[in-house]
Amino acid sequence: RQQIGSFTSRIPPNTTADANALYILWAGANDYLPTESLTFKPFTTADTTLANLTGAVQTLAGVGAKNIMVVNLPTLGKLPRTLGTADSQRLNDLTEEHNLGLAQNLNRLRQNLGPTVNLLSLDINTVFEQIVANPGQFNYKNATAPCLLNPACTNPDEFFF
Repeated sequence: RQQIGSFTSRIPPNTTADANALYILWAGANDYLPTESLTFKPFTTADTTLANLTGAVQTLAGVGAKNIMVVNLPTLGKLPRTLGTADSQRLNDLTEEHNLGLAQNLNRLRQNLGPTVNLLSLDINTVFEQIVANPGQFNYKNATAPCLLNPACTNPDEFFF
């Protein structure tokens, strides 16, 4: 919401957003992932995040954006930081809830915004799942461990993360 607000506040009065540009929204992971913050508790449902994404699409369309792409989330319980933790199944379930709700909201938005707004979906989760299931097909040798700060990572091009 902050980035959308910052963007729209920079549009000069009596003008609109560039109708030929592609606006990409990819959000939600930070709402759900464990954090060391003392003030923020990760969301346990997708409701707030989905409402924020829906509002962001509506705001962009309202300022004249015509091409908006919304990206779903990869399975958060399969990230190196969360894989095998007590939170991994909860995060997998939350990802599924998020992605299903996002698809439903985007279908409603397409109907409400009409044909003047080109609302696109990018299913990054399907690609993510394919890479994790068969890393060799994508020229990776490791699709579970991070390369950064990993002494075993002598060839970063072989790591998905």
